[in-house]
Amino acid sequence: MSNVSRRRNHEAGAMTSIARRQAAFLHHCLLAGACGLLLVSMTASAQPKHPATKNFTLGFSLDLFEGSDARDATAAIEIYAKEVSSLGGNKYSINAIVFENTASLVDAVRHGTIQLVVLPTLDYFNVKTLCALEPAAIATGRDAYGDEYVLLVHQASAMATLQDLKGKTVCMLSNARGEIMRRWMEAEWLRAKLPTTPDKLYALKAVTKESQAVMAVFFRQSDACAVTKSCLQTMAELNPQLKRDLKIVRTSPRLLHSLFCMVPDMDAADKAGLMETITGMDRSSAGRHILTMFQLHRVVTFQPDFISTMLALVKEPRIAQLQKRKR
Repeated sequence: MSNVSRRRNHEAGAMTSIARRQAAFLHHCLLAGACGLLLVSMTASAQPKHPATKNFTLGFSLDLFEGSDARDATAAIEIYAKEVSSLGGNKYSINAIVFENTASLVDAVRHGTIQLVVLPTLDYFNVKTLCALEPAAIATGRDAYGDEYVLLVHQASAMATLQDLKGKTVCMLSNARGEIMRRWMEAEWLRAKLPTTPDKLYALKAVTKESQAVMAVFFRQSDACAVTKSCLQTMAELNPQLKRDLKIVRTSPRLLHSLFCMVPDMDAADKAGLMETITGMDRSSAGRHILTMFQLHRVVTFQPDFISTMLALVKEPRIAQLQKRKR
């Protein structure tokens, strides 16, 4: 088999293995919407004496989606909205909006046009002084919340430390998850007291999928990449050669990618019902079905400790030359 054929086979296998993880990532972003819609259906069934339609609007940040534009993301959310709300006889109207930037999302919260919001944790820190939002819940996997990020290089390369990345290319996602990677890398670089002049920094290369970053390092098209540890594990399960040929230079603490928030002035009964429904999903057959569909384990009430590592990261100094993402 030629090198080109082997390379294509590796890429096809890796893309197949990561497809499920990418679907889970999209589903993770949509879960909060599905939870709210489940509440709608249950509330509608429990209150037949109030036939008037009640409107809920769910706002999502486009940065939550990997490789999707606003039209595709909105269509996906609306499909789930119709499917779940129909369980309650369509007595509630559900409107899903994907915001292309944080400014428009903040404006919608200020004007009271959205009640529920799913946004990147870093964006929450940026907007919490601009509009009223309360963290309410997060979705978790079976073992833990959030993600660990790893800095990968090829085993055949001479790179073994951060300092070895000077002048090298590092692949990272271009969305909100990639922003966490960039902030973590900057913090690591500055803590190591490495030079920050442009000629002695690493160069960033944006990709739309984590699998692209991993395969770029595997085929020596990029010097390094930063990806979630779960992505590397998923890809290595199908292609063990990835585990043999790639090495981890750094691992981040567990960092929470996104938050489900509510506006503070939401009706108390709606808020209480929403939280009871979300956190009790794993105790009902309908809830377990939705969690299984989203490849998640449970939804838990927000606790300040969930964002402690992210808060510490936000307080870290920045490298001016690498601050390219404007929100």
